[in-house]
Amino acid sequence: MVCVDVRTAVRNSVRMAVRTNLMLPPELVAEVDRIAGPRNRSRYVAEAVQTRLRRDHLKEVWDRSFGILKAEDYPYWATSEMVVEWVRALRAEETNSGPDPLPVGTTPEWYPRSKGGTRADPEGDERADPR
Repeated sequence: MVCVDVRTAVRNSVRMAVRTNLMLPPELVAEVDRIAGPRNRSRYVAEAVQTRLRRDHLKEVWDRSFGILKAEDYPYWATSEMVVEWVRALRAEETNSGPDPLPVGTTPEWYPRSKGGTRADPEGDERADPR
């Protein structure tokens, strides 16, 4: 079980900038004071308002984007079974993972050696493979 001091969390999360006057029911103020402490009331209310605004903004975006995907453009989403099959097909597709990795202990031809030489340019390195 983790214990969190709400008063400390609230106190550090919001920076006060503007004074305003709110009318709240007395029982609500009493409950806020009980949880946040009377000296942290503004911060507690500000954090609650921020949380609500975040949720309301998300709802606005949700409402604006409603209907953006047309059913006729995505026939494979018609039923939940078709969606499951579509997802399985996507997951089963082979993806290009790039070139095969080199075996352990080998060095690619282009990898630089000491003194600026490479295996492809052995003149710059006396230890290079003379092939």
